[in-house]
Amino acid sequence: MSRVIYDSSTLLALINNEPGSSVVEKYLSSSTMSSVNVSEVVKVLLSKGMPLKSITEILSELIVQIIPFTEKQAYLCGTLFNDTKEFGLSLGDRACIGLGLMEKAPILTADKAWGKLKTKAEIRVIR
Repeated sequence: MSRVIYDSSTLLALINNEPGSSVVEKYLSSSTMSSVNVSEVVKVLLSKGMPLKSITEILSELIVQIIPFTEKQAYLCGTLFNDTKEFGLSLGDRACIGLGLMEKAPILTADKAWGKLKTKAEIRVIR
């Protein structure tokens, strides 16, 4: 299977065994994330008291590839602002969508608002 881009919400749904996690599990062998989104997941898990060593171990098992946030992605991410601002998408959200566009890969998210976006990205809402 080719790459599938995980949004932060997708990985957190899997880690927390939330609704939609069974959908996410199907794509574990092709899981790809932006380093920006990995940072978001780390922040959330640290804020819940999980030790960094445990977070590192869990993420290394669940993410096949982490793509560094590049200059090209930064510009693409910036161009997505006008199309996403009415939905309140964050920098991390736009980084994820931008990576999906660059890689021409489907994006998994738990954020239902993404299903309303007018973008060329293939967005799959997991719940």
